[in-house]
Amino acid sequence: MIILVLFVLGGFGVYGWTVQKSWMVVIFGSIPGALFTYYLLGTGIALATNEGRFYSVPFGGLAVGSSDFALFGSMAFWWVTWIVVLFLLTRRFLL
Repeated sequence: MIILVLFVLGGFGVYGWTVQKSWMVVIFGSIPGALFTYYLLGTGIALATNEGRFYSVPFGGLAVGSSDFALFGSMAFWWVTWIVVLFLLTRRFLL
């Protein structure tokens, strides 16, 4: 179900690209990008360090379950990062 939601959000981003609405690309494209980045970095670092647990990047580390700040702070960091990246890309290619 979560994969379906991510594809729907990505689909809205693609639709925004086709109708030349950069805000749609930025908002709807940044959410799946942030979730995938957080998940892939978290599992990748955990595998690289031979840890059996998820590694929260950039906040929390291995103590991701100890506080909500680690989870929401890291997700907010990646979401803002993807918003900036997509905003810069859409400004360059949609103008």
